[in-house]
Amino acid sequence: MSNTIPTPQERLAALRQHTGMSLKKMSEEAGIKTAQTLYEIKNGKHSFSSEVAKKLHERWPELSRGWLMSGEGEMLLNAVSSPQVKQGDYVPLMPVSAFAGPIKSFLSESVELRDCESILSPSPGAELAIPVCGDSMEPMLHDGTIIFIKKINDRAFIPWGQTMVIDTENGAFVKDIFPGDSENIIARSKNPRYPDMHIPHSSIYGIYRVVNAIRSFGVM
Repeated sequence: MSNTIPTPQERLAALRQHTGMSLKKMSEEAGIKTAQTLYEIKNGKHSFSSEVAKKLHERWPELSRGWLMSGEGEMLLNAVSSPQVKQGDYVPLMPVSAFAGPIKSFLSESVELRDCESILSPSPGAELAIPVCGDSMEPMLHDGTIIFIKKINDRAFIPWGQTMVIDTENGAFVKDIFPGDSENIIARSKNPRYPDMHIPHSSIYGIYRVVNAIRSFGVM
């Protein structure tokens, strides 16, 4: 691999290839106010600002914000170039079949956990990686995206309004969570085609924070 740092125009071209979108569509997807911002980068008038890099990363969380702004490192967070890997960077990747059931039940089966494929986490603190199935969390999380999660102490504090994994007796769900009544929480999809879910507190085994996410390109 060349050590030459790509220009903003080259980084934008790589980003277009990665997303398969026009500059106008990319702007709309990322919530950038005007496509002119990206056209100015294409024409060499500007580089990626911290705000533009932030919006692009929020829309495509597998992208490195540092790479967008400086060109250093790798474009994708899971494209690790350094040979130095610290212990604990790898986490178990649950198969799709396991994610269909409760995470608690899967983790209790030590044999299954040991047989899992391990995957390098792009962020510290993750305990487990699981694949997203379906389009209920689009446009934030696509089918096949791998999310890295860490269990929180939901008795002490629940970060309402954030995307979490709710582990229940009926399976695990990736949703935005909101307070409901005294007996339920509200689990909401990003995709408006899906109705809200009302999940009883009594059926919840645990809540996991999404630490990071990467797009899967033939991992599973």
